[in-house]
Amino acid sequence: MDDGIAAQPGRQYYIKLATKTVTGSVARVLFRTDVNTLEKKETRQLALNEIGRCEVALSAAVAFDPYKVCKGTGSFILIDRLTNVTVGRE
Repeated sequence: MDDGIAAQPGRQYYIKLATKTVTGSVARVLFRTDVNTLEKKETRQLALNEIGRCEVALSAAVAFDPYKVCKGTGSFILIDRLTNVTVGRE
C-alpha cells in the first residue's frame, strides 16, 4: 500500500481462508511485537512488515481451526480491496 500501513482499523479488506474469500475489516489492533526484544507494544495500526495481534471482523461466518491445530484451515491472508496486494497473513 502506498501509505505504508498494512493493517488499519476500519479499512475494508478481502480475507481469504483456504478456498473461501469474504470481506471484512480489522476491528482493533491489540499490539505490535518488537522483533528485537519480543516486547508487546501498544499501537493502533500495523505498518508493512510489522508483527502484531488484531481482532478481525468478517462479513460472513466462516469455519476455521486454531492455527496450532491445523495450519491449512487456521491461516488466512488479508488483501487490500483497492490494490489487490496482500497486506497481512496468519
